[in-house]
Amino acid sequence: MKHIIHQIIEIVAEEFGVIPNAIKSRSKTEELSLPRLAAMHLSWRYVGAADRTISYYFNRKNGQCI
Repeated sequence: MKHIIHQIIEIVAEEFGVIPNAIKSRSKTEELSLPRLAAMHLSWRYVGAADRTISYYFNRKNGQCI
């Protein structure tokens, strides 16, 4: 599962023209929030992982995806 989520992050980062690690950062800038939201949604939709699992991979410690 981790490998698939990592691939989703890389593809989304490439599409939006940002660095993959930036998507996982704590930054709340508009430049990163939309790619992060897209990557989280795709991870939820296609991996079928629980919200807490996705929030862990995207460094959201409080368990909230957005």
